[in-house]
Amino acid sequence: MRAFFLKYLVAGLCAFALGCTKGVPDFAALDTSNVPQPVFESNQTEKTIQATSGAQTPSITGTCDRKIRSIVAQVMDQDTQPGSLDAVSVVASVTCRSDGKFSFTLKGLTDLGCTLVEGKTYEVRLRGVTSAGISRESSLKIQYFSATGGSTNRLTVKAGGTLNSPGPRVLSSTNFKATLSIGNKMHGRSVDPSAQPQVNSSSGGTFKAKIGAAAAAN
Repeated sequence: MRAFFLKYLVAGLCAFALGCTKGVPDFAALDTSNVPQPVFESNQTEKTIQATSGAQTPSITGTCDRKIRSIVAQVMDQDTQPGSLDAVSVVASVTCRSDGKFSFTLKGLTDLGCTLVEGKTYEVRLRGVTSAGISRESSLKIQYFSATGGSTNRLTVKAGGTLNSPGPRVLSSTNFKATLSIGNKMHGRSVDPSAQPQVNSSSGGTFKAKIGAAAAAN
């Protein structure tokens, strides 16, 4: 009787142990490609902002899975590997485990060690740290246009007719898309809307427009 009871007890313990191994696998067993990453507004993994000075410190907010214990950051072309989010921030708050949020004030480009180049885009990559490892990156891009220099994509009159000599104006620019339109008054004179220039949208290159100001002024 005693031997039968021991056999029954051992069999029961084995069944219990086998039953436990068939549960949901631990989070640490997941592939790192499935590790949740921090995201910006609207669940986006990429965000682009603009800076007009090397000292500008933009505020960044986002959401993060509660499995994320901390967030690391890497300034591309500057850092060889990810480091603490505090290293790129004036102030940072990561509360993923409590309310699923993070926020930080990014240091200025100058303090991040970046050499300012007009029109250049700089990148800071964020990753979440979990028990399964480090997640894929989310990208924060900062486009630099100085307040005095501004964008180099300007629409300018290079050549063409004058007010008293009808002819097309040649408008040039690069790397942008534009549609040109002119109001129904020029120099205090009414202009027939049908005489307004018809200009097709185009990306880059030159634009040619027949402007009806000369006819209206005569």
